[in-house]
Amino acid sequence: MINFLLVDDIEQNLTALEAILAQDGLNLLKARSGVEALELLLQHDIELALLDVQMPGMDGFELAQHIRQREKTRHIPIIFITATHKSLQLQFRGYQAGAVDYIYKPIEPGILKSKVNTFYQIFQQQKQLEHKNQELKRYAEENAQLLSQTQSYLAALEAEDRRKDEFLATLGHELRNPLAPIANGLQILAMSKDPQQLDETNKVMSQQLAHLKKLVDDLLDVSRVRQGKITLNRVPVDICDIARRASEACRVTTDSKQQALTVQVPEQSIWVLGDETRLYQVLTNLLSNASKYTPQGGTICTELSIEDGATVVTKVIDNGRGIAPEMQQKVFELFTQVDLTHHHSDSGLGIGLALVKKITRLHDGEISATSQGLGRGSTFTLRLPICEPVQSSADNKAKESSQPEADSPQSENEKRILVVDDNREAAETLVELLTLLGHEGHCIFSGEEALAAATELNPDILFLDIGMPGMSGHEVCQQLRQKTQFRDTYIVAQTGFGQAEDKQKSEAHGFDKHLVKPLTLQQIQQVLAEHDSRRAARDKP
Repeated sequence: MINFLLVDDIEQNLTALEAILAQDGLNLLKARSGVEALELLLQHDIELALLDVQMPGMDGFELAQHIRQREKTRHIPIIFITATHKSLQLQFRGYQAGAVDYIYKPIEPGILKSKVNTFYQIFQQQKQLEHKNQELKRYAEENAQLLSQTQSYLAALEAEDRRKDEFLATLGHELRNPLAPIANGLQILAMSKDPQQLDETNKVMSQQLAHLKKLVDDLLDVSRVRQGKITLNRVPVDICDIARRASEACRVTTDSKQQALTVQVPEQSIWVLGDETRLYQVLTNLLSNASKYTPQGGTICTELSIEDGATVVTKVIDNGRGIAPEMQQKVFELFTQVDLTHHHSDSGLGIGLALVKKITRLHDGEISATSQGLGRGSTFTLRLPICEPVQSSADNKAKESSQPEADSPQSENEKRILVVDDNREAAETLVELLTLLGHEGHCIFSGEEALAAATELNPDILFLDIGMPGMSGHEVCQQLRQKTQFRDTYIVAQTGFGQAEDKQKSEAHGFDKHLVKPLTLQQIQQVLAEHDSRRAARDKP
């Protein structure tokens, strides 16, 4: 419905206007005063107003000014109707008040209808234009916002792409670094007969192999974290003990750079609800990072304290290169490195601190980095909530003492051991190592052959690869367990897959233990000791 406002203090004039303009779809609202007209303007959406000029109280000019002053009504076309003679001064006053035209009495119906229709159509066109302008403005704002978001996403993608390129270049560098001394060491082992030189070469190769293994483990952990596949075995653990062991593990590195590493922890235990392996990983990463960015002869300190009785605060403080202010929040981002200059060969992969942050958050903790600037050292602060211990320290020590030590010598009894792996070199070298340890070793290179070989040899221990072509290690183990002959055989999974679900799958298929390649001498000795313990418990009357 279209609403027109008719204002005149004489009823007959309103009736005449109504008769001229009446048509379907048009609602004519009549008012006999300016005040009454304002009330109608508040109640209805008016699209055109016909105002008498001469009215008692508020005249047409004053009413027009009120209409123009309000945001809702200021665009309504106003036509003045007057019985006074034509006067330029009067017309100027009317246009000044906001009128679009004048009509003089006596009214000519055709002229009135023509003008009303014309100005109404102009008003509608203006409304449509205004609406389109608003839509265009909104579209322009939305497009500007989308453009800004797209540019931000593009910049972020470009930055991530650069970080990945830098990471891949650094990964190649980091992998080649340990491979070089290993390759040289192999040549030395083949050529040298000096026992001391052979011993030193063996140590160097072992250290570089451990470094390679850590690189692979960190890369796998990054993938697990990003997929949300890291699971924690959270129990009460002594963070003081973990800090001491992490510091000792890093002394080889700090001693090689003549760095002074000190540990300041309370004598009493401080318990947190955490995964011991992962917290050890966090602290060793922080200490390795501190050593990496601290020069020869620098100092590194690990400090533990209790804050507000509910939080244990672990600080790793160094006097090394420091961190620029703009990098202090970014150091925990994946693939981010503080120093990317080529002359620093130990810049790392840029994933260690990202892992530290993720693992810390999984423990309901916080990690932060502070520095006074480049060349002024760094402090990494780890905060973890304290918990009540389930067992006393004495109980834990008793428990630890009852467990077999991994580096204790294996039983003197010779064992028959079968190694199954489609990687011929891996299988043969493991057999050679077992032979050096005083055992009878045999190797087979496929799952199908393993079933017949195991039946013939009846091994005490079986090292079984999982991912073999044809019959997998899972299938071999499952079939062996179905035979009475192998129900007590100690079967160990050796594989490159080390996620929680991989270990669960091995257990479900009948494996006694799940080890991730490459196996260390310590792990092999632990398998031998666990086999002896199981056999002794089984043979006990």
